[in-house]
Amino acid sequence: MRLRILLAFGLIGLFATQAAAAPAGVPSGPGPRVRATMYATVLKGAKVQILVRECAVPKEQRRCMLIPDGLRSAIEHEVSGAVRWGYRAWPKGGKFYVLAPVYRVGARAWFRYAWTDPAPNGCTGGGRNSFHRGGGGWTMSHSSGYGGCP
Repeated sequence: MRLRILLAFGLIGLFATQAAAAPAGVPSGPGPRVRATMYATVLKGAKVQILVRECAVPKEQRRCMLIPDGLRSAIEHEVSGAVRWGYRAWPKGGKFYVLAPVYRVGARAWFRYAWTDPAPNGCTGGGRNSFHRGGGGWTMSHSSGYGGCP
């Protein structure tokens, strides 16, 4: 009986310590919420369109796989504007983004992305965002991008 009580208090202490280690609003564990928070660093605007697939080569939409429903929901929750999912860009729908999977190696993570503005004479661009894990969560460590207009 004493062993069960000690074990229960030990587990409660372990979970409380892990929960206190992460600052509020900073996801610390693996899963869709962490990836969605990372993607939200580029998905800005009143309206955005997102390809329903993650592509290893976003600029060319190559080597793609469907984005799971859990990740799609998490992205919709993290992005402040309206999100429209699709297989192509719609005029007047906002910027159209193609996202690459988030790659993680130890305490580093990164993803690439491409975007296009489907409006007449719209611009195109893309980039890469890098993150570092420390202090209980992920923080952006570097962002690079490119863009051009006709």
